[in-house]
Amino acid sequence: MVSLLLPVLLGLCCGADRVDIVTFNTGLTPRVGHYEERRQEVGAAIRALDAEVVCLQEVWYSDDMERILNAAGEDFLFTYSALHNSAGTLGPTPAMDAPCMTLGFTTEFMPCLMAHCMHADGEMALLTCARDTCHLFETLEQPCITCLALSGIEHLMSRCVENVGSRFNVPGLLLLSRLPLRHVRMHRFFDGAQFIPRGYITAEVEGVGTIACTHTTADLGPPYFAGLEFGSWREQNLAELRQLVEVLKEAPQAVIMGDLNAGPYIPATHVQPEIQESFWYALRHRYADLFTETMGLCTWCCYNPLSGARRNLLLDHVLVRNLTAIAATRVLDNNLPGKTFPASDHFGIRLTLYRR
Repeated sequence: MVSLLLPVLLGLCCGADRVDIVTFNTGLTPRVGHYEERRQEVGAAIRALDAEVVCLQEVWYSDDMERILNAAGEDFLFTYSALHNSAGTLGPTPAMDAPCMTLGFTTEFMPCLMAHCMHADGEMALLTCARDTCHLFETLEQPCITCLALSGIEHLMSRCVENVGSRFNVPGLLLLSRLPLRHVRMHRFFDGAQFIPRGYITAEVEGVGTIACTHTTADLGPPYFAGLEFGSWREQNLAELRQLVEVLKEAPQAVIMGDLNAGPYIPATHVQPEIQESFWYALRHRYADLFTETMGLCTWCCYNPLSGARRNLLLDHVLVRNLTAIAATRVLDNNLPGKTFPASDHFGIRLTLYRR
């Protein structure tokens, strides 16, 4: 206990230069409740955190991304996603385009989907039905496939076809930083068409080190179908964590942050295990998780009215190597002002570090 408290006491007593980094899964998809109301508030909620570096997941639609960037204003001069041309420069959005705006999609694929897949339960069931039933599925481009999965049939037209002047952000990551970014880059874990491709952003952050902002594969249950040569979602998740550790192994200081869809069993806080092997793999490779050590609260929680969770899970993490963590807290876990629900189906994590 003394070893955990000593950095905190030193930081408070000596006024050490500190940096706050946050991970938050925004859940900005119509599949998560109160989407239209939440998308108006997320940007302001993130700005109010007053953190230096923020790794966001599930920012899928370019109009939601632009709303967040506008709300952040000049606080975050350095931003990056798959839709950016460079750090801080969002690429142009075609004036007459949308993820699934093709004649074949609207005249042939959509009628087939409506006729045969209306009762598919969940994104994997919907996509499996579409793949097995509608022959045009194999012609769809990746943004359209993922937009279909995450929007669902009810919102498919409004978010993937009629949402003109928008682009789809695969794999849903958005990095915000007040500190300069160097060598920033988007990576896919695996090549080839997938239902929901996963990836990560790497960047050297001034005063912190090399970070990886990520969202790894969830255990979606049987059947496993991702277009990859793994036997299960769990195997894919572990392979992704291994890739992150390998990519960052030469970095003197490293951070892995995001929704890892993996976490330990913590009886004291009633947190259940989820793909524990991935979480412990990172810790065996000299990564530390101060939030798990000191608080151990769920971030995917039964008492979050948006989650529909049946178990309390700690899925979101900020893992650090060769960095001194001062404090760790859960954030964005209160209801939005005047609402009966929070900003997302996940809660966020804030980690305070000594600035190098």
